[in-house]
Amino acid sequence: MPKEKKLDSSAAHHQIKWWTFNLDETFDRLDSSEKGLSSSDLAKKKNKFGQNILPHKEQLRPIDILWAQIKSSLVVVLIIAALLSALLGDTIDAGVILLAILINIIVGFWQEYKTSQALEALQKVVVDEAKVIRDGEQHIIKTSEILPGDIILLEAGDKVPADMRLFDVQELKISEAILTGESEARTKDNKVLSEKTVLAERINLAFMGTTVIQGNAKGVVIYTGSQTEIGKIASLVAGVKEDATPLQKRLDRFALFLTRITIMIAAFIFVLGLFYGHALKEMFATSVAIAVSAIPEGLAVTVTVVLAVGMKRILKKK
Repeated sequence: MPKEKKLDSSAAHHQIKWWTFNLDETFDRLDSSEKGLSSSDLAKKKNKFGQNILPHKEQLRPIDILWAQIKSSLVVVLIIAALLSALLGDTIDAGVILLAILINIIVGFWQEYKTSQALEALQKVVVDEAKVIRDGEQHIIKTSEILPGDIILLEAGDKVPADMRLFDVQELKISEAILTGESEARTKDNKVLSEKTVLAERINLAFMGTTVIQGNAKGVVIYTGSQTEIGKIASLVAGVKEDATPLQKRLDRFALFLTRITIMIAAFIFVLGLFYGHALKEMFATSVAIAVSAIPEGLAVTVTVVLAVGMKRILKKK
């Protein structure tokens, strides 16, 4: 059977079924050996594969999250209602409305802030340094500098710094819960597997972000950064488009509808009062009071609290 040609493009590189290759085939595909990459290979590899870092997008600043809560349509309507109440001298109503706004903003901000930390937490699965063999000698390098073809030394307590094909395996067990959800550590081996072997059963591979529980081994790096299994997850998280939920859109439409109806009713009462000879100041105060009383200041708080409690119940029940 003729030997397959080495693949140059990163996309094609990611289609290779590494778990089906023996060690010689793996080294041949990666232009490497048990002595690791040579110094002359490093520049070319760096240019081709880049740094071993997970994809990420710019994290929202707390001030941005806070502003998003404040500019909510329903909150804007409540702020206007509070200002009008204050202008009419009804400080109690204004205070109650402002308190409702404050509770809504605090609860909403906290939930959004915790959500924004998801990708940042994912970044923490990557360790800062790793033991590698290059030119036949052991070195400690930054994980961001790891390249496909590097030989990594693994031992108990280590986090795997990249996806790799294992060899020289000595009673190795790795916890892969971060990928597979399985609580029990997976016993690893270096035997060749069938093409149909699913991710959780690929015992001759180790994946970035997983943890070595016992034993030791060597591994030749096959994927780095966004091409790793954890990198795929990070790419999905980083690529999520921030959009309003259906509930948020309905609440915005409700706030707009309520505002229009309230203004129309207040304007009608104002004109009607003037028509029957009431004083301008009196009718203005009356119209504003009616408009403020029509705003459900408890709605925003109720919705936010109910959603937060519901989320906690879902998490509790897993």
